Amino acid sequence: MASGVSMPCEGKTMNPKTLFLAICAVLLLSSCRSEPKTLAVAERQFIDAETMKPIEGGWVHFIWYGKPKPNGMSSCRSAVLGRSGPDGWFRDTAQDPSWKLDEMTVFFVPGYQRVVLDRIESDPDHLIMAVPETDQYYGKMPGFEQRLRDQGFVYHFAAIKDEYSHHWTKRISSKGFPRGDFPQRYFIRYHGFPWDVGQNFNFLGRVCDDPGSRNVGLAQERIQYTDKLRSISSTRFFCDPVWKGSAISDGEKEVFITSASWILSDRKEAWEQVSDQFGKWNFNHLEALAKFDEQKKQAFCAWILPKVEMIEAELIRSGPPLPTIETTPLSPGIQP
Repeated sequence: MASGVSMPCEGKTMNPKTLFLAICAVLLLSSCRSEPKTLAVAERQFIDAETMKPIEGGWVHFIWYGKPKPNGMSSCRSAVLGRSGPDGWFRDTAQDPSWKLDEMTVFFVPGYQRVVLDRIESDPDHLIMAVPETDQYYGKMPGFEQRLRDQGFVYHFAAIKDEYSHHWTKRISSKGFPRGDFPQRYFIRYHGFPWDVGQNFNFLGRVCDDPGSRNVGLAQERIQYTDKLRSISSTRFFCDPVWKGSAISDGEKEVFITSASWILSDRKEAWEQVSDQFGKWNFNHLEALAKFDEQKKQAFCAWILPKVEMIEAELIRSGPPLPTIETTPLSPGIQP
């Protein structure tokens, strides 16, 4: 078409140059109308792997990365802690499109331990649930072993040494277990040894002093509340008579005594109970651990479990503190 020739447009004529400019204007306007960015969502659902029912009241701790700094590095981290609802779900939505979710997520589900289920290629209708063990303990904890047998577990000696060289396995139906990367996390009632079921929060209550980040640290009251829950759970677990006769290292003993002390107003009180030959301000952890044998453990449990019952009743009456924001930043130079 020759330049300068007019074109009909709704009964009027339009110069080709005018038409070209109009098209450019439309394209420019459409490019300025950006689509809203999707906010990331952190979500997990807790499920009892044996009953396939959701678990309410499990604590989940997510860590968000804040806005990128000018040098391209992520800002310091902050965290959010919440509980799963009646449907087993917990969700937290990022407040800014730049927020990314850290891969590390920490869980605490009282009375449960996380379980990894292995699929059976030759039997797609079933999964294997494994409780790893070492041969040095087999036959030495009849109460623990009988509990597993009652729940359908079978003990195996593997021909090839690997992390499951000696293990208790149980086949369970694969119905209901999704394939692929799903936000469901499966738990079972404690089946593992005391040293295999520790549940701890990392970065708990941390806040970020970067103004580009979202501070969702936890107030001290909420941290203390979760500490008491963990103390109750771990103390009952360690005091379970099925562990009678099991060898526990000094480090594991110390973890047990320390976590049990979280429910006490004076945490030294637990160590004083173990090392009662020392005065209040003069007790020795190493000497106490050396004397913390099976008899001492039973005496300690008889002393601490009534306190556990009392504190648990108080927590049920009061309920958890409401989520609050800790606004005090970290000291300069300290990175979470």
